[in-house]
Amino acid sequence: MNTPMQHRIRLGSLALCVAALMIAAVPVSAAEGLPGFIKPLAADAPKPPTDPHDLRGMWLNYSRTPSQILTAGGLLPPFTPAAAAARAAKAKAAASGKPLVNNALMCRPPGHLWVLGLYFPVRIMQEPDAVHFIFERFHTVWRIAMGSSPPGPATYMGRSTGRWQGDTLEVETSDFRGEQWLDDLGTLLSPSARVKTRITKLAGGTELEVQATIDDPQNYTSQWTTRQVLHWRPDYLILSEHDCEETAGTAEDAERYGYTTQSP
Repeated sequence: MNTPMQHRIRLGSLALCVAALMIAAVPVSAAEGLPGFIKPLAADAPKPPTDPHDLRGMWLNYSRTPSQILTAGGLLPPFTPAAAAARAAKAKAAASGKPLVNNALMCRPPGHLWVLGLYFPVRIMQEPDAVHFIFERFHTVWRIAMGSSPPGPATYMGRSTGRWQGDTLEVETSDFRGEQWLDDLGTLLSPSARVKTRITKLAGGTELEVQATIDDPQNYTSQWTTRQVLHWRPDYLILSEHDCEETAGTAEDAERYGYTTQSP
């Protein structure tokens, strides 16, 4: 007999897979190359700060299908044989209806690389000694201490320190609490991995380029870089509620509001 947690994990995984397929098939509008469910930004919308060091505001990723993280060149990461086998085992388990647990399904912060790639808005708040990325999805926060990070335990999002190199914010992240997934298919990040993220405003401040270089010898034969572009979207000022918890309902409810404990 399936336990409530098994129902929750299965339906959560199904919802994520269905959502990924739906996103991949979404019609793209001619305006700005947007997915069909994202409206173009109004011409009279507030403009972004012109200062390249001022990242404050609301941002949204238009382009990534969350099922698979790729290199900046559009290739699969350079997996070690063990990491490739682990990823294949996760895919096989999901296809059999018995998906393996990951942080997202357990309502734990899934790491900044996962949530930066989703079609959910992020609010950036900035102070002289810290930058905070506040994500609608999972209502989690990526905290970047400027200059140096105070000592503390490992965290699910890792411990991040940042400094400006010209007009680019360079962030070093390490000390992850346990193994991370970088996408729905189980591309891994080990607790000992180090991630260097470069964040730069482009296109007059309307775009935010995020390039992350992953150094994780446990899972990859060499360092590799992935790239995301976030877009200025002040119309997403109010973050919607996202409850990552056990809630009864349909698989659609599970994807939008949390994960269900029973079949639809």
